[in-house]
Amino acid sequence: MLLSACGGSSAGPLDCNWLASSNCWKTTLAGASSCLPYSIATGSFSTDRLTCLYSGGEQVTFTSAILNPVPADQLWNFTLVSGSQTCIKLEQPDGSTFRLTTSAGAAIAITSGSDEVVTCPDGSKFAGNLAALLNCASATSIPGRSASYGTATASLSLLGGDSPNGAVHIFTCQ
Repeated sequence: MLLSACGGSSAGPLDCNWLASSNCWKTTLAGASSCLPYSIATGSFSTDRLTCLYSGGEQVTFTSAILNPVPADQLWNFTLVSGSQTCIKLEQPDGSTFRLTTSAGAAIAITSGSDEVVTCPDGSKFAGNLAALLNCASATSIPGRSASYGTATASLSLLGGDSPNGAVHIFTCQ
């Protein structure tokens, strides 16, 4: 069972009400809102593609070089800083786990088959069926990511945020 893989503690429902509420994923993601680059801005990759620098001073530092072209199964592991402030850190150790850290704490979303479990900064857990969630919300309302790739460009948004469409743009680098 999925919950036993997350420590065995009971979980609240990850359901339509949770998605519509001011849930912990939204508040954790909102902790980065004041320091993210403007959504229309584009940063420049370093020659080794380990960093991406914006003219406003924001910098994304990746744990490993971003290939060109970016593979469809890219795992996103980076820290975005603005000035001396760590704005957001995302760790994706595998294709189904996201650990999001901002000034609001760390939240983890794990997808296993058709289920998702979100662990909040306070340790509380919420579990639900992804197909059932799609009946009440758009895919961009469910914690996760949306990435797009061009020949030399990589763009990442995190899903499940408090924006009108649920997507919060994190970076575009070329």
